[in-house]
Amino acid sequence: MKYFLIKIRYIVIEHMDIIFLIKFLFLLIIFLYSLYTIFRWKKIDIFSPLYIFPLAYILYLYIGSLDALHDKYIISEKQWSFYLIGLVAFYLGCSIPFLNMKIHKRKREKCEKIWQRNRLIVVLIILFSIAALARFMIYYSSGIPLLSKDIMSSRLEASEGGYLGEIGNSTEVIFMVAFAGLLLFNKKRFPFVALFLITLLLSLLTGTRTSLFRQCIPAIVLYHYMVKKIPMKTFVTIVLIGLIFIGSISFVRLYREWGELAIDDLQNENIKPAFFWLYYVARDFKHGPWGFSHVLEMIPSKFPYQYGKMHIMPFLFPLPGKQQAPGVAFKEMADLEFKGVGMAATMLGAQYADFGVLGIILGMFAVGFLFEYVYLVAERKKHPFYYLVYGVIFVTLALGIRTNYLNFEILWMIFLLILIHFAAGRSQLLELPE
Repeated sequence: MKYFLIKIRYIVIEHMDIIFLIKFLFLLIIFLYSLYTIFRWKKIDIFSPLYIFPLAYILYLYIGSLDALHDKYIISEKQWSFYLIGLVAFYLGCSIPFLNMKIHKRKREKCEKIWQRNRLIVVLIILFSIAALARFMIYYSSGIPLLSKDIMSSRLEASEGGYLGEIGNSTEVIFMVAFAGLLLFNKKRFPFVALFLITLLLSLLTGTRTSLFRQCIPAIVLYHYMVKKIPMKTFVTIVLIGLIFIGSISFVRLYREWGELAIDDLQNENIKPAFFWLYYVARDFKHGPWGFSHVLEMIPSKFPYQYGKMHIMPFLFPLPGKQQAPGVAFKEMADLEFKGVGMAATMLGAQYADFGVLGIILGMFAVGFLFEYVYLVAERKKHPFYYLVYGVIFVTLALGIRTNYLNFEILWMIFLLILIHFAAGRSQLLELPE
């Protein structure tokens, strides 16, 4: 007995460090979250900021930071500590509106006026015509990315469309509003069906995963709140399909560029064809933590703190000239050469680059506060417009865990939703359950 106690003491004292403790804590949180979610599925709201976002945050950063995924880089103790600090700050931010009884006790609407069907169709068709024309002009000069032999290069060329690119991306908002029309109106739904299918096709032609997620996830959120709570099996299936899609698109990109060499490379790693997608999912998971480790190495030792520059950059897009995003700035700082718009550095990268650990604390606190506040407002209003706005913020933050939650697209999408909301008018009463 004494031998085992000495052995345990040796292991704990000699080998337990901060990284081990944080990894253990993350695994414990994942386990408890999963257990609680499984047994309380009918009682919880999985799309609440308190549930799905922290779980996705922990899972992505934990898996993406495992030593087995990094050849030369070992994620540092400081980086693991920042993950935990960011999570705590997020929960503190969520707690403010959640505990604010003035917001929480407000009477929820029993009914809400929704859009006028005919006006909504006219508005969507006008916006679609403009967006489709912008897409056509971009593809005319750069080609259709999905049909190109080198999808990555074609996609990057198409992404440099500037204003045309943003206008073309309006099809993402048209998709989700058309889906809302399918849910809300029982008669004469053909225009909504047509817009839904055409915008879905246009999204696939971009050859990007982000575009499809940006329009589909808000639509799923809307269905969850307006029609029926998504069952656990369906939710798990959706997540699995999303992961397979991520891995498959990555493989297709590489295969179109390298041909059989892409397959040979995987087979040399003894990976069976059925699991090619899983290999690319794992590879994609490591990009954000790997990029964040570069940021920690560069700032402030090689470059000074940016003091807000990284947070302002994405919103300067409308100004004349070529504007940078944080990922592009990080790529140039690190002097890296690879096919891609920029270097993913997780949502903590820009926060740390601007103000260090204080930036992570304040940034994640603000993210939690905004996320929870918009969620509570949407739940009180119970109108498709508010649920779609919440869905846009939801998908932006979810995708931002890997790269960055700061982008001009979120402002553009919310602007379009506001425009559609007021232009479509409100007349028909929508009866909603308590």
